[in-house]
Amino acid sequence: MITSWNPGHDQGGGARHEGGSILPRRSGVSLRTRILLLALAASVLPVLAMLWLLLENRSATVAQAREQLIARTDIIAGELDDRIAGTAQLLFGLGRVGVVGSDDEVACSAFLADVLKEHPQYTGILTILPDGRLHCDSLRSGRTLQLDDRGYFQRALSSDGPVVEPVIGRLTGKGVLQIAYPVRAADGALRYILLASLDMDTYGRAVAKALPYARMHFQVWNHDGSIVMDFPGAQQAAMDIGPAPRRFMLAASPGRTETLDPGSGARIWARSALPRTPAADLHLALSVPEADLNERIDSQFRRALGALVALAVLIFASAAVLGEFAVRRQTMRLMQAISRVDAGDYSLPGDAQYPRGELGEVMQALDRMACSLDQQRQQIARNNEALERQACIDALTGLANRHMLTDRLGHALGPRATCESRSGRADAGPRPVQDGERQPGAQPGRPAAAGSCGSSEPVRARGRYRGAAGR
Repeated sequence: MITSWNPGHDQGGGARHEGGSILPRRSGVSLRTRILLLALAASVLPVLAMLWLLLENRSATVAQAREQLIARTDIIAGELDDRIAGTAQLLFGLGRVGVVGSDDEVACSAFLADVLKEHPQYTGILTILPDGRLHCDSLRSGRTLQLDDRGYFQRALSSDGPVVEPVIGRLTGKGVLQIAYPVRAADGALRYILLASLDMDTYGRAVAKALPYARMHFQVWNHDGSIVMDFPGAQQAAMDIGPAPRRFMLAASPGRTETLDPGSGARIWARSALPRTPAADLHLALSVPEADLNERIDSQFRRALGALVALAVLIFASAAVLGEFAVRRQTMRLMQAISRVDAGDYSLPGDAQYPRGELGEVMQALDRMACSLDQQRQQIARNNEALERQACIDALTGLANRHMLTDRLGHALGPRATCESRSGRADAGPRPVQDGERQPGAQPGRPAAAGSCGSSEPVRARGRYRGAAGR
């Protein structure tokens, strides 16, 4: 019975009242819409949960990117501090070489030139006499310079260790980090000052080239809040510094990262000091536009969100298809089968196929009920036919009785005459049988079967027995 369905029907047949009227269908949401809403809820709720997790992950990634910016600043500061410590060791060793402290300026300069060839990270190595005059020069320029006005020279006069100061070299014109080491006699008297100029221009460009963002800047700040060196990223110009970055670099607060100049031009700043050379009073800074820092994070977020939405759409489509074929279509088969049973059609097709699961069991139960109802209907028809035969045929003789003959005569004369005659006979009561008279189809002393004008006898029964009345 439950084999096919019509896709155009979204509702089953209505229940019937007595008299065959059909109840009006209830207005509401169709089964397809309910299934789609259920599938949508099943796909949207996980998407919302995953979206919340993605937002949390984005916030954590942004914080992690800031921490990585600070870590990168610390790494650069550590590398520069190692270079300063290595330079101090080199100068300490050179101070123990006799030719460097000799009065032979030519031999001293030639020796320092050979040392410079082995250490290309320096722009020059020279010695300064206690009166500030340039003595030996690894560049062998032959210039006469008075350096007693330099800050590193003045600080080295009273220092026992290396002195660090970033400057623009007079001989090279490049940004350098001057590392001065005072060489003293056994009695503590100053003999001369060894000065190595660490090439910060080459070092800073190498650092800027390795920065992960194109518009990122690497800067070296002095203790007075001035930028000594600014190394922008590839194809970028030096940056104009406002008061906010100066306050951040000079602030004594423990915060090492901050977002300055909020808006479209907001930049994230990170600072770090030299860990083993605090006396140098230098600060290194890395700054990057906030949009550049968040661009990669947002790109990852968009890709993850797109994949999540695609997965949600796939889940929704799969759930919708599954609900359509596994639930709705089978339910429509059930509803149409119930409508046929309600209309009195109990026939079972020979190619009945049932789905697996509970719906298949319900369909089988419905088909069994239809078979049972069909059997009951056939049994009732047989019982009615037997009762009609008993009412119209004499059980002993097998001939039509008086009521059968009267009914056939009424059919022959017309319904009106038959009904009038029967109505009159019903009003007058049964006519007594005269002596010697016998009713047709009845034996003497045996009452005839009861009959009525409004008989509900089926047409096929009347036709079946019409020939007998004629005989």
